[in-house]
Amino acid sequence: MNDKFDHLSNAVAEFSRADGVVPKSMKPATEHNRSMNLIMFGIAEDRDANVWRRKVDDTLSYVTGRAVDVVDMFRLGGKFDSSKVRPVLVKLRTVWDRRIILGQCLQA
Repeated sequence: MNDKFDHLSNAVAEFSRADGVVPKSMKPATEHNRSMNLIMFGIAEDRDANVWRRKVDDTLSYVTGRAVDVVDMFRLGGKFDSSKVRPVLVKLRTVWDRRIILGQCLQA
């Protein structure tokens, strides 16, 4: 316990130094690449994830005119509630798909 406290005290002391340099141990371990993410609104809720996932795929296909390669998608904003429609975070395979989708949305 004392070792952990000493480590924390040292980290705080380093962080509060006047030169403003953040020690390596205080920097985030990894940077997240969000350049291929989309957030979609208005996709109806369903307890069966396959139903709303298919709706997302169909919507992306409609907007682009072709199948879009999706890495992952999931709902944001808590638990299922049939009276609400939570947004969907869609992680695309390429940034080009994102650019095409956003470009088509701006033209609409």
